[in-house]
Amino acid sequence: MFSCRNCQNNNKKKFEYKFKSTIKNERELISFYQNSDFFLNQSIQDAGPIMVNEALACGLPVLSFKVGISNDVIRNNFNGFLLSDISKKKLGNKIIEITSIKKKILRKMKNNARKTALKNFDIKEKAKKIFKLIKWR
Repeated sequence: MFSCRNCQNNNKKKFEYKFKSTIKNERELISFYQNSDFFLNQSIQDAGPIMVNEALACGLPVLSFKVGISNDVIRNNFNGFLLSDISKKKLGNKIIEITSIKKKILRKMKNNARKTALKNFDIKEKAKKIFKLIKWR
Protein backbone atom coordinates (compact mmCIF):
# COMPACT_ATOMS: atom_id res chain seq x y z
CA MET A 1 0.00 0.00 0.00
CA PHE A 2 1.04 3.55 -0.65
CA SER A 3 0.15 6.63 1.40
CA CYS A 4 0.83 10.17 0.29
CA ARG A 5 0.92 13.45 2.17
CA ASN A 6 1.71 16.66 0.41
CA CYS A 7 4.31 19.27 1.24
CA GLN A 8 6.09 22.09 -0.49
CA ASN A 9 9.79 22.70 -0.44
CA ASN A 10 11.56 25.59 -2.25
CA ASN A 11 8.50 26.16 -4.49
CA LYS A 12 8.82 22.65 -5.87
CA LYS A 13 6.14 20.15 -5.09
CA LYS A 14 7.31 17.03 -3.37
CA PHE A 15 5.36 14.07 -2.12
CA GLU A 16 5.96 12.65 1.28
CA TYR A 17 5.04 8.99 1.08
CA LYS A 18 5.14 5.70 2.90
CA PHE A 19 5.21 2.35 1.23
CA LYS A 20 4.01 -0.70 3.12
CA SER A 21 4.30 -4.09 1.51
CA THR A 22 1.85 -5.63 3.97
CA ILE A 23 -0.81 -4.54 6.40
CA LYS A 24 -1.06 -7.02 9.25
CA ASN A 25 -4.47 -6.28 10.72
CA GLU A 26 -7.57 -4.12 10.56
CA ARG A 27 -6.28 -1.58 13.10
CA GLU A 28 -3.12 -1.02 11.05
CA LEU A 29 -5.19 -0.63 7.87
CA ILE A 30 -7.50 1.94 9.48
CA SER A 31 -4.51 3.88 10.81
CA PHE A 32 -2.89 3.81 7.39
CA TYR A 33 -6.00 5.25 5.74
CA GLN A 34 -6.51 7.88 8.45
CA ASN A 35 -2.92 9.10 8.18
CA SER A 36 -3.21 9.72 4.44
CA ASP A 37 -4.62 12.69 2.54
CA PHE A 38 -6.22 10.86 -0.39
CA PHE A 39 -6.92 7.37 -1.62
CA LEU A 40 -6.00 6.89 -5.26
CA ASN A 41 -8.15 4.32 -7.05
CA GLN A 42 -6.45 3.56 -10.37
CA SER A 43 -8.91 0.87 -11.39
CA ILE A 44 -10.54 1.28 -14.80
CA GLN A 45 -12.79 -1.83 -14.89
CA ASP A 46 -13.74 -2.70 -11.33
CA ALA A 47 -17.29 -2.91 -9.97
CA GLY A 48 -15.82 -1.98 -6.57
CA PRO A 49 -13.17 -1.91 -5.46
CA ILE A 50 -13.87 -2.37 -1.76
CA MET A 51 -10.92 -0.09 -0.93
CA VAL A 52 -13.03 2.91 -2.03
CA ASN A 53 -15.60 2.00 0.64
CA GLU A 54 -12.85 1.41 3.21
CA ALA A 55 -11.18 4.74 2.46
CA LEU A 56 -14.44 6.68 2.76
CA ALA A 57 -15.32 4.84 5.98
CA CYS A 58 -11.97 6.00 7.41
CA GLY A 59 -12.64 9.59 6.37
CA LEU A 60 -10.30 9.55 3.41
CA PRO A 61 -11.28 11.40 0.21
CA VAL A 62 -10.96 9.37 -2.99
CA LEU A 63 -9.47 10.23 -6.37
CA SER A 64 -10.85 7.80 -8.94
CA PHE A 65 -11.87 7.28 -12.50
CA LYS A 66 -15.64 7.27 -13.03
CA VAL A 67 -16.06 3.49 -12.62
CA GLY A 68 -17.75 1.11 -10.23
CA ILE A 69 -18.75 2.29 -6.77
CA SER A 70 -16.75 5.50 -7.23
CA ASN A 71 -19.23 6.68 -9.83
CA ASP A 72 -22.05 6.22 -7.29
CA VAL A 73 -20.55 7.78 -4.17
CA ILE A 74 -17.78 10.23 -5.07
CA ARG A 75 -18.75 13.86 -5.63
CA ASN A 76 -16.15 16.28 -6.97
CA ASN A 77 -14.80 18.71 -4.41
CA PHE A 78 -17.04 17.16 -1.73
CA ASN A 79 -15.52 13.80 -0.78
CA GLY A 80 -12.97 13.35 -3.54
CA PHE A 81 -12.58 13.71 -7.26
CA LEU A 82 -13.89 11.74 -10.22
CA LEU A 83 -12.12 11.69 -13.56
CA SER A 84 -14.50 10.94 -16.42
CA ASP A 85 -11.74 10.30 -18.97
CA ILE A 86 -9.40 7.38 -18.40
CA SER A 87 -6.14 9.17 -19.04
CA LYS A 88 -2.73 8.94 -17.36
CA LYS A 89 -2.14 12.60 -18.11
CA LYS A 90 -5.41 13.75 -16.51
CA LEU A 91 -4.77 11.52 -13.51
CA GLY A 92 -1.27 12.95 -13.13
CA ASN A 93 -2.55 16.51 -13.44
CA LYS A 94 -5.23 15.89 -10.81
CA ILE A 95 -2.65 14.41 -8.42
CA ILE A 96 -0.56 17.55 -8.85
CA GLU A 97 -3.65 19.72 -8.37
CA ILE A 98 -4.67 18.08 -5.09
CA THR A 99 -1.27 18.77 -3.57
CA SER A 100 -2.34 22.42 -3.44
CA ILE A 101 -5.57 21.85 -1.52
CA LYS A 102 -5.61 23.90 1.66
CA LYS A 103 -5.68 21.99 4.96
CA LYS A 104 -9.08 23.47 5.91
CA ILE A 105 -10.66 22.23 2.67
CA LEU A 106 -8.97 18.84 3.03
CA ARG A 107 -10.39 18.51 6.57
CA LYS A 108 -13.87 19.27 5.25
CA MET A 109 -13.47 16.71 2.45
CA LYS A 110 -12.35 14.11 5.02
CA ASN A 111 -15.45 14.81 7.12
CA ASN A 112 -17.61 14.54 4.01
CA ALA A 113 -15.95 11.24 3.09
CA ARG A 114 -16.87 9.79 6.49
CA LYS A 115 -20.44 11.13 6.24
CA THR A 116 -20.76 9.54 2.79
CA ALA A 117 -19.77 6.16 4.20
CA LEU A 118 -22.18 6.43 7.12
CA LYS A 119 -25.01 7.36 4.77
CA ASN A 120 -24.34 4.80 2.04
CA PHE A 121 -22.71 1.80 3.69
CA ASP A 122 -24.71 1.30 6.90
CA ILE A 123 -26.02 -2.28 6.73
CA LYS A 124 -28.98 -1.56 9.03
CA GLU A 125 -30.15 1.31 6.85
CA LYS A 126 -29.80 -0.78 3.69
CA ALA A 127 -31.75 -3.64 5.30
CA LYS A 128 -34.58 -1.24 6.26
CA LYS A 129 -34.83 -0.06 2.66
CA ILE A 130 -34.91 -3.64 1.35
CA PHE A 131 -37.63 -4.63 3.83
CA LYS A 132 -39.63 -1.54 2.87
CA LEU A 133 -39.42 -2.57 -0.80
CA ILE A 134 -40.46 -6.13 0.02
CA LYS A 135 -43.46 -4.92 2.08
CA TRP A 136 -44.52 -2.61 -0.71
CA ARG A 137 -44.94 -5.51 -3.13
